[in-house]
Amino acid sequence: IFYLSRTLTKNSTAAVFASGAYVLSWFITFTVYFQAYLSNFLIYASLPWFVLLYDQAVKERCLKKALGASLVLALCITTNPQVALKVAFIGGGWVLLKTPSGYWRSMLKVSGVIALGALWVAAFNIISAILVREEALSVSYRRNGYTDPFTFVIIPLYALNLLSGLVVEFRFLR
Repeated sequence: IFYLSRTLTKNSTAAVFASGAYVLSWFITFTVYFQAYLSNFLIYASLPWFVLLYDQAVKERCLKKALGASLVLALCITTNPQVALKVAFIGGGWVLLKTPSGYWRSMLKVSGVIALGALWVAAFNIISAILVREEALSVSYRRNGYTDPFTFVIIPLYALNLLSGLVVEFRFLR
């Protein structure tokens, strides 16, 4: 948090204050003890890293940092999609307010890479979980179905193929 605050504000005193406020926040320290809030705590803890990677990806026009931000956002989506929207809006709002006028095209490109990358990575996890759920046994339902391992990959791959066909008119699956 200190590094993020110092990078964004260019002030060491403000960075120390922000780090202390984040670590000692009553909301975070109070709700971390409840099991229902652990996923939200993970998401809020990853928020500064998402904002930092997003901001640096726009300013430096760096694909690696954009992909890092999309991985953080994908983790948030698979943990709790409703809170992940807050992360995306807070990060997007911060970058929108801090982006100089010459970086608007870069911001739009990076935002697209982050959104598509996060949704694509999260789709692998969500679709796999839905398909594996069919194999679970419950008391009232005694079917143990078989799910082909290739189906975990084919649906997100098809979506990527469709998207690449729309954007750059290139399809790798016919």
